[in-house]
Amino acid sequence: MNLNPQTGSGEVVADDIVYSAVYHILVAGMMLATALFTIGVILALARPGGTPFVLDSAHPYRLGGMLTGLLNADPISFMAVGTIVTILTPIARVVVSVVAFLRERDYAFVWITLFVLFTTFLSIGLGLLGFRT
Repeated sequence: MNLNPQTGSGEVVADDIVYSAVYHILVAGMMLATALFTIGVILALARPGGTPFVLDSAHPYRLGGMLTGLLNADPISFMAVGTIVTILTPIARVVVSVVAFLRERDYAFVWITLFVLFTTFLSIGLGLLGFRT
């Protein structure tokens, strides 16, 4: 907890709330992704003959296909969703930062953080365009 520079008291200041929110987002994302990967590996090792850890055309890597795979205890789907959570966790952190900077009316950091978010989405979009076969 930081001291409020105006009152000198130990009350919670906006920075503490932002840092706490970012911390909880990062920890929750890491724990969820780790759990998904762990479940996927355990399911893969428990299958007779194992599961090949390769991408193949028989495996639909679309949201509906992954959700169906989760319901059917498909190890590759668990690991794919874990990968998506791993990618989305820092993006959620940037979104929380934009909101926090807007609330603090720190518009320079709002624009910088929005640029980071735009660059991230542009990279993901270009990567998806290049992935199409």
